Amino acid sequence: MINTLSKIKQIQVPAPRPDAPYSITLLDRTFTFGNLKHVIGAADISKAGDRKAGLAATDEIMREAARAVLSGLTLQHFFDNPLTNIHGQIDSVMRVNYDINHAVFVTIANLTLGELKDELLKSNGVRIREIGSALTGVMLAALTKLLDVHELVYLAKKLKNSASAKARTVVGLQGTLSSRLQPNHPTDNLSGITMLLYTGLSMGSGDAILGLNPAIDSVANISATLNHLDKIRRETGAPTQICVLSHIKTQLECLKAGAPVEIMFQSLAGTERTLTDEFDVTVELLDHAYETMRTNGPLRDIAENFMYFETGQGSELTYNKHDGMDMTTTEALCYG
Repeated sequence: MINTLSKIKQIQVPAPRPDAPYSITLLDRTFTFGNLKHVIGAADISKAGDRKAGLAATDEIMREAARAVLSGLTLQHFFDNPLTNIHGQIDSVMRVNYDINHAVFVTIANLTLGELKDELLKSNGVRIREIGSALTGVMLAALTKLLDVHELVYLAKKLKNSASAKARTVVGLQGTLSSRLQPNHPTDNLSGITMLLYTGLSMGSGDAILGLNPAIDSVANISATLNHLDKIRRETGAPTQICVLSHIKTQLECLKAGAPVEIMFQSLAGTERTLTDEFDVTVELLDHAYETMRTNGPLRDIAENFMYFETGQGSELTYNKHDGMDMTTTEALCYG
């Protein structure tokens, strides 16, 4: 089913509230966290990026204290306290994350995060997906701080029961591992790309996508590469789809010029400052690209999915534009 996008200006978000501290006593030590961002960050396993940003717990006792605080907060509390940027404002990425299933949310709003964890662990995949539709990225990021690796794997396995269509092929089937064939060449030489493509196809790779990272991000080069990938896909009959991972603005121009942009790609970030300042992308541009592919893309009549996103995987911390949020939270906001 093709999704209908909500207009970003129509997504309602609670007004920001002043920071309030969270305190708890554990093992005869009293811990005070300055705000919700601090609690969520300190509750995570220590990571180099979070330590450098001053967001990680100083020791395991402090981390357990933060996890205890999170466990007792209700989902309504998270909803009512949206995380803000450095100016105390709701940025566009956070606003998109509030485009949730509100009908489902009202049925779980009074659950604490700890109770939500227990509910998910005893639920089946259908119920987990239903609950997931009502959670923001911040809620999900906080939830992961309460789950150990075995619980994360256990929950993820429940969601493997149904496959999802990916353009011409299906990924996520039980007992299968789909792969991307990535025939990168340092100069985008078409002969070199061809050799790499046939090598990968001979090993059964590429059913998820033939996805190339270009060296030269120009409309002429990207169009030529797309046409070449399309030619080989047609000649071999490989049941897959193609993508050249250039900037989304370049791909839109290529599509306008008639190139076979089957899958539209863009890297995402978990804060608007990173998304716009570093990646030169806005939410409105992403919405425009989706609508363009839905109405004019080559796979519009045969595919449910024609967008491909990758997360910056720490780019917010790298550029020091994380707005006081930890790496797990900014990553979750990308998915939201």
